[in-house]
Amino acid sequence: MPQSPRKKHQQQPSDGRRLAVHVRGLEAFVVESTEKWEAAPFVAMPRFEVALSTSSDNQGPIFHVNSHVRTLLLQYSLYRHYAVGVATTVLRKAFVRTKADVLEAERARVAARVFSGADHLSPSRSPEDPRLNDPSEYPFNAKEFVTLDVRSTLVQVKADMPADPPMMLQIYGMEAGRHRWSAPFVHAKLRVVC
Repeated sequence: MPQSPRKKHQQQPSDGRRLAVHVRGLEAFVVESTEKWEAAPFVAMPRFEVALSTSSDNQGPIFHVNSHVRTLLLQYSLYRHYAVGVATTVLRKAFVRTKADVLEAERARVAARVFSGADHLSPSRSPEDPRLNDPSEYPFNAKEFVTLDVRSTLVQVKADMPADPPMMLQIYGMEAGRHRWSAPFVHAKLRVVC
């Protein structure tokens, strides 16, 4: 009996790319000034690995994020919570485009088109500009889906609150993830609260 031909997946040029990052001894400190900072880190990861890879299926492109943290040690307090919140806000304002930024860029682009009387030798006027072509011609018309897999052998959170005794949460064998056709999940083999 002759074999049936194999079904070939539509391959994208970016399929099969992989980037792996291995980090040892990552620690984060709260620095109040150049002379004063905490001696103990509030985040400590002795070993951390993350792998980023690309592929595609019938529903579109997929970006895989696989991460393995052997041990994650966190020191929590209200002061550290506030300091991390302020640092996150500063970084978001510096690097993340907000809706207002996108609207301002669009207004500037429209104004540039209105006031540009003649064709200039610029890349935006080039016939090879991808914005001038029909987007349906491109193979990347589907939005890329991000899958996430995170594993950790030990997650330990120590909390120091102003009016409460010190608390500690330990989670052993934690796995968390998000895939295309399943709900996000978090599993742990053992949780200890002290």
